[in-house]
Amino acid sequence: MFRNPRWRPAQRPQLVEHLVAASRGGAPQEEGWFFTGRRAVLERIVAWMHTEAPGAFVVTGSAGCGKSAVLGRIVALSEPTERAALLEHAPLEPADPDPRLGAIDAAVDLRGMGTLDLATALADRLRLPPPETSRELVATVAAMPYPPILVLDGLDEAIPEQADKIVTDLLTPLAVTASVLLATRHQMFPLGRPTTDEPGSVRLGELFGPATPVVDLDAEAGTAADIERYLASRLRSAGRADLVARMAPMLGERAAAEQGGFLYARLVVAQVLRQVVDVGAERWEQQLPTTIIWALEQDLAHGVGLVRDGVKLPGAARDLLRALAWGLGRGIPEGLWEATATALSPDGVAYRAADLDWVLEHYGHYIVEDGQDGEALYRLSHQEFVEHLVESSPAVAGHPAAQVLADTLVTLARAQRADEPDRCSRYLRRHLARHATMAGAPGVAALHRLAVANPEAYLPDLATSLHNLASRLIERGQHEAAVVHAQHAADTYRALADADFEGYVAELAMSLNNVALYLSAIGRHQDALEPAAEAVDTFRFLAEAYPEVYFADLVTSLKNFADTLAAFDRISDAVDLYTMCVDAFLASPAFRDALIIERAGFHVSHGDAPTGLRELVTLLTSEDTATPDTITLAARNTLRAYRARDAITVHRAWREVRGTEPPNWLALTTEQIRIVVEWVVAPNWAASKDFFAAHVEELLAPPTPIALEELQLLVSPRADQHQQLLDDIRERGVDAAYRPLLRPTPT
Repeated sequence: MFRNPRWRPAQRPQLVEHLVAASRGGAPQEEGWFFTGRRAVLERIVAWMHTEAPGAFVVTGSAGCGKSAVLGRIVALSEPTERAALLEHAPLEPADPDPRLGAIDAAVDLRGMGTLDLATALADRLRLPPPETSRELVATVAAMPYPPILVLDGLDEAIPEQADKIVTDLLTPLAVTASVLLATRHQMFPLGRPTTDEPGSVRLGELFGPATPVVDLDAEAGTAADIERYLASRLRSAGRADLVARMAPMLGERAAAEQGGFLYARLVVAQVLRQVVDVGAERWEQQLPTTIIWALEQDLAHGVGLVRDGVKLPGAARDLLRALAWGLGRGIPEGLWEATATALSPDGVAYRAADLDWVLEHYGHYIVEDGQDGEALYRLSHQEFVEHLVESSPAVAGHPAAQVLADTLVTLARAQRADEPDRCSRYLRRHLARHATMAGAPGVAALHRLAVANPEAYLPDLATSLHNLASRLIERGQHEAAVVHAQHAADTYRALADADFEGYVAELAMSLNNVALYLSAIGRHQDALEPAAEAVDTFRFLAEAYPEVYFADLVTSLKNFADTLAAFDRISDAVDLYTMCVDAFLASPAFRDALIIERAGFHVSHGDAPTGLRELVTLLTSEDTATPDTITLAARNTLRAYRARDAITVHRAWREVRGTEPPNWLALTTEQIRIVVEWVVAPNWAASKDFFAAHVEELLAPPTPIALEELQLLVSPRADQHQQLLDDIRERGVDAAYRPLLRPTPT
């Protein structure tokens, strides 16, 4: 039970429709309560939640393995209405983990979201003011009186171009002050590297910290048995208990072994119940699909067909579902749905509003109905269906589907009155730029024509799509083409900034910085100088006024411009540039010292290591007590990293500045610090003891107390507590030292 109940009915989290459906173990728009199993992972999540400590918990696995169902179970048991319904239809058994009423503070589905979209949604759920930036939300959450518990589903369904920023700029910093329960299909997470052709990827657990629990549902023991019980429940509920013995064990094993999971099981049993699969036939097992996609294709091939005015339209279900697959955000509204299906139909079928009723009636188990801004929206229920139908979309009249769709949507936008919001599709206002980018250069060209005709309404969309297209081209190694589109984006943002300086000056600076980066990447350093210099000047102006918002952008643009100057051997000019920025922040120790570290790093990277190292030593030994602990630790880490390559030069710099031998903390290795960090941030005392026992030799070694002193710069109370624990272990042994910590606390 929570030590400090925090829930208040007036602040209960808003429900996420697809999580609610998933918590019941059924399809969207399906009645019934079939959630089964997953007790082990639910126990881990609930125990982690009850620690009420900041951090992250990642649930991952393949498509259909039940990630949303696990998170949905937590959400449903936390919210009063859904909890009451769940307990009425499927009461908890004694062994079922229970997070308790009011356990979570916010739940969000990340589908179609960018960084600011998610920040805004979280602020809304937490009853916080709408943030202007992700950093603003992080700061506001940090000021809350307790670490809120946030449930976030579908990181893999966020806007692809922004997924890395969602993690690095929002979720990772949030996990320092909040409890973040996150689900995603991919445990390996791609990080963008705009100046290289090499894709970078890391494990999500590494981004959130080495102690982050990461549960892969595909590897969970007992999955086959869980799915077997799930299938038995569905068959009995449908009055087909006679099929349980011969179907449930076989399908449970297949679903678990071939990683189709609960989704595969649900699709196949639904086909059996609808008699798409004839279980009375000889060798009926051979009719069963073996994958999720095969099950979808079998439904489309043998399900109910649309007959309109006596004419069969055999491709109708596929066309109408494919239209939803191409939808962005929370889904497509009526009107655009049938227009999209018509545009993408390889047979030239013109779809009508009545056809939507038909597909919802017969294929509604693949569709989620949602809403936004008072408008009904529709989307496919699972990303696996989305990816298959998008990737298998045929060309139309010789043009790729993405281009045809972009042209259609641009034509629809041109026919609307953008200056009259009630007559302009909200979907198009939100997503036209992304549709244009998805179509590549032809789509952006179509949007450009629209922006020329109505610049007030569509010039911002054009700038966004040009920026995103340039980023995509860089990822594909098409640097020359990327430069052209990045420059066009910068020109467009300049026109917007001329009309609305405050509204677009930051985007202009970011775009100019990208132009400079892309030019440098292809060796055009001379051409990169001017945009790089303007980006630095603009971000310095913005950072001086709003340091919390723009300082990171200033640092990024500074490094870019300094590296460009270094390409011409203008090292002193680059150093002067850093010094000018340091002087601009003399009154703000955190920002000033961060820039000093950057300047020192530039010295080290460009042939003057002694000067850079002396700057770091001077910073670290200054009597100025205003330097934040986090900056001190960053400087120490920089110095340690260089020592690992050249200890003699580092020691010489220390002696020159201080006249003493280097301190013990300078000799700490990354591995020594990592081991101590993992011990300190263990989720509970039992895990802490297990970790110590597994690393007893390393943790009893002399570097451990030194590393704990380093951690006092970040987590002083926990570091002190573990130093006392370490002393106790050395005096009395591991079992005796941990005994009082493991003793149950009276409730």
